[in-house]
Amino acid sequence: MTALLEARALVKRFPSGDAGWLEVLCGVDLTASRGEVVAVVGASGSGKSTLLHLLGALDTPSGGEIRLDGAAYGALGAGAMAELRNRRLGFVFQYHHLLREFSALENVMMPLRIAGWSPAKARARALELLAGVGLERRTTHRPAALSGGEQQRCALARALVHQPDVVLADEPTGNLDHANGVLVADLLFSLARRLGTAVIVVTHNRELAQRADRVLLLEDGRVAPAGAAEVPA
Repeated sequence: MTALLEARALVKRFPSGDAGWLEVLCGVDLTASRGEVVAVVGASGSGKSTLLHLLGALDTPSGGEIRLDGAAYGALGAGAMAELRNRRLGFVFQYHHLLREFSALENVMMPLRIAGWSPAKARARALELLAGVGLERRTTHRPAALSGGEQQRCALARALVHQPDVVLADEPTGNLDHANGVLVADLLFSLARRLGTAVIVVTHNRELAQRADRVLLLEDGRVAPAGAAEVPA
């Protein structure tokens, strides 16, 4: 498959307390194709979230490059980067980050309204995605009235509502019980594959990682292919 998202020789350094530099990522390579799920695993503090932030254009690398559909992030201006984040990338986090004063429907509509969709068109699309995650009867409920699993399913609908090229998920099942975690993973994988979305998921969940198309192990700032048996517990 042709790679949709490509990271080549990514380096990320942070200033350290002794006036030196702490290198968190040391030449990381990663690719993902449309409809493919790539799991990134590794011990806590190994740089997984840092990698996700770079892939999501939330931070800039100290070296290397990232390309989406062949276009390098580093060649884009601030406006084009913002548009890329808003229109072509979707984000799912361990905690849902829904806006508590808005209903489930309004939360899912919001990315579309920001992108300039009409209220009617945004509403129809949001209702479609909420139905896709089993929340068609919970559309008027605010986050506080939803269970933890429902909140995360709503967040998943919001991440996919604008049909992004790539979804970046950081421990999407980490705050859920086993049954809800399985349900959210099922929905994430099936919707992404149906929509042709590439998924990069950072997880400590062995079962979720084993279901991915590929598993990459992050150790000492470097990524190497790992078999499912090597997924850290």
